[in-house]
Amino acid sequence: MIIPGCKIYGNGKVIAAREKLALTFGNFDGVHLGHQHVLSELKNFAGGIPVAVITFDPHPSHVFFPAHKKPLITPVSVRVELLLKAGVDIVLLQEFSEEFSSLSADGFCEHYLKRNFQVDGVFLGCDLKYGAGRQGNFEHLKEFAKKENWRVGKASPFFLEGKQVSSTEIREAIVRGEVDTAERFLGYPYALHGHIFKGDQRGRQLGFPTANLAWKNDLLPKSGVYSCMVEIEKSKVLLPAVMNCGYRPTIAGDKKLQIEAHILDFEADLYGKSATYYLKHFIRDEKKFAGLDELQTQIIIDADMARKLLTDTKV
Repeated sequence: MIIPGCKIYGNGKVIAAREKLALTFGNFDGVHLGHQHVLSELKNFAGGIPVAVITFDPHPSHVFFPAHKKPLITPVSVRVELLLKAGVDIVLLQEFSEEFSSLSADGFCEHYLKRNFQVDGVFLGCDLKYGAGRQGNFEHLKEFAKKENWRVGKASPFFLEGKQVSSTEIREAIVRGEVDTAERFLGYPYALHGHIFKGDQRGRQLGFPTANLAWKNDLLPKSGVYSCMVEIEKSKVLLPAVMNCGYRPTIAGDKKLQIEAHILDFEADLYGKSATYYLKHFIRDEKKFAGLDELQTQIIIDADMARKLLTDTKV
């Protein structure tokens, strides 16, 4: 079965065969602990039938407010992986276009959900709105579901440290460099994804070769030095590292942002390989040093601090 503008991941046979399913929908940016709570309640609500998540690309803010679009916590491909890892049977990545956004709440239920899926139940996040003008809500869904004999459910709020977990809170923590806070709310370390390319070799000249990351993330942390764990080619082998995100004011005259990691006690040719940098701790702000000797001394201190912080660290 072809759903216009939709890519299907996971057990697509459920959709093609029009099998009964329970579904939810939303942006799920970050698939954080609040989202994981919704998915856990969805699976309980489903009662053993397949569960599906409909998520959107691009983020609605990119369509409605292109000049002020929200940077995504994770690339879309990673979002799909995280949803499947959370135990969802099917992920439907629906293109969010102006035409799609014009569907009324009734139109979304009638012409999208009912037409494309054999719906047994629909489960909403606790504050989810849908349809043009955000007119659809849980009360609307209950009324529509009566005539279709759909079951409906609604997630309970999820709080951590006295706050309702949200993608907005996590974005703000990352921008402030508070990657430990972001990790607590995500339920996993915030990560930068991309591939390694050959840089200008300045780190090697200082005795600290670095793996330069061509990142695909929208959202970047505050400039500075971090401890991180590096995974190469999804190997599941985690390598401790010290990472710099910034403009290298001591050795670079331009204003080009770079992300580079010195992997501790490790040497190999990594050029062209995919890599994930799991950020664990903020160590210090980026600063300009008087010269290369002072910079080299500071890198030694940073590497020792990262090694100490990452002792027994798990991802």
